[in-house]
Amino acid sequence: MSILFEPTILKGMSLANRFVRSATWEGMATSDGICTGRLTETMARLAEGGVGLIITGHAYVSREGQASPWQAGIHDDTTIPGLTQMADAVHQQGGRIAVQLAHAGGRAATGLSGLNANGTVSGSQRWYSDLQGDEPGRHRQYCSCFWGCCR
Repeated sequence: MSILFEPTILKGMSLANRFVRSATWEGMATSDGICTGRLTETMARLAEGGVGLIITGHAYVSREGQASPWQAGIHDDTTIPGLTQMADAVHQQGGRIAVQLAHAGGRAATGLSGLNANGTVSGSQRWYSDLQGDEPGRHRQYCSCFWGCCR
């Protein structure tokens, strides 16, 4: 039998198998980034179907870093209950779940957040990192947002 079906440990996290659902935007959160029942059910069904590790779609770590509508957020404490319910639902099915942390930088959807986008992106240079050419201190702000999600 293939090792894909065998349990494994990834950085201390026990997984039922080696099947991983890669981070994919679901578009199932509320306009405020809160997990919905539909999103929770989707994740639970993936675990029920045998996916050992689920990586959520990119969740924005600060409001001005939101990239798209109905994107999940992990930017403030109001998101905790929905994220907790989603994690619990996956765990009840024997799966594990991780959140992909994200900040859209200069590609942020300013119309959704009502805030200025952070980062510099222009014309033919779009493939460069949003952080390249940023004003001094912006790297520290991004790191602070990501670190805040880990508390």
